[in-house]
Amino acid sequence: CIMGHGSDAHKPSKNDIVIKPNLVAAVSPERGVVTHPLVMSAIIEYFQARNYSVKIAESPSVAQETETVFNVTGYTDIAEKYDIELIDLNKVPRIKKSWKYGDILLPELFFTHEYINVGKMKTHIGTRVTLGLKNQKGLVIHSLKKKCHTHMNLDEAILELSNVITPDLTIIDGIIALEGN
Repeated sequence: CIMGHGSDAHKPSKNDIVIKPNLVAAVSPERGVVTHPLVMSAIIEYFQARNYSVKIAESPSVAQETETVFNVTGYTDIAEKYDIELIDLNKVPRIKKSWKYGDILLPELFFTHEYINVGKMKTHIGTRVTLGLKNQKGLVIHSLKKKCHTHMNLDEAILELSNVITPDLTIIDGIIALEGN
C-alpha cells in the first residue's frame, strides 16, 4: 500500500483532505514533469476507502491556465472517476500570514483541511530538485511565484515558506522522474 501498513499508515486528524499535486504545466504525465495520475488515483482510493473527503487543489505556473492543466494532465478524468472537486488556487479565499519577507497570502483551505503535498521527483534549474518543499510554491499568488524566481533567493524563499505552512504528509511521485529538460 502506498500509504504504509498498520501502525505505519498515515491517519489524518481531519476528515476533509486537500491534496496539492505538482501540476506546473499542461503536459502529458509521461514526460515526468507533473504528478502522475496513477499516484494520485492510489492516494484518493486509499483515503476514500477510509471515508475521508478528498479534494485536489492546484495553481500551475504563471503562464498556464488551471483548467487546461487539469484537462491535459488527466486530473479532470480523475475528478470525474472519484467524484471529487478540483480547486483552482487562483480563485480561493486566502488568509494573511507573516513570514520573513512580510505578509504572505495563503489558501485558507490548507489550514482547515488535512494537507497532503504530492511533489514530483525532478530536477530544477534554480534549486537542483523540486520534490515536496518546492511544490509548496504553488500555494502562493502568481506575483510572488515570479518574485521567488527573480528577486529572492529561491532556496531561501522555499525554506521560509515551509516555516509558515507545513504539510501533514508529503509523498514524492517517482514513477517517471525527470532530469534536465
